[in-house]
Amino acid sequence: MNKFIQLACAALLSFSAFAAQTVTTKLDILNLKAQSENVLTSGQPSQTDFAKLKQLGVQNVINLRGDNETNWSEQELVTELGMNYYHIPVQSKADITIENA
Repeated sequence: MNKFIQLACAALLSFSAFAAQTVTTKLDILNLKAQSENVLTSGQPSQTDFAKLKQLGVQNVINLRGDNETNWSEQELVTELGMNYYHIPVQSKADITIENA
């Protein structure tokens, strides 16, 4: 998978009420980066990572992975934890459109 696709598949996480840098040091998620005080980006979090993110105040999860890239329902888990879930599948650069943005 080329670098562009890997970046596009990163989950975008938004949160409030805590400092982004503190969160990134408390979690062990692949490529976790604080883009701003209210926005994190990362590789695919594990099921247990989502529970930790919820405990830290994450409110929204935006999944950019293609359909069926995990063997479990991320949407079901995230919504059961009480977070908002948005799925915008990006499998190639053709999937990045003005409408998706």
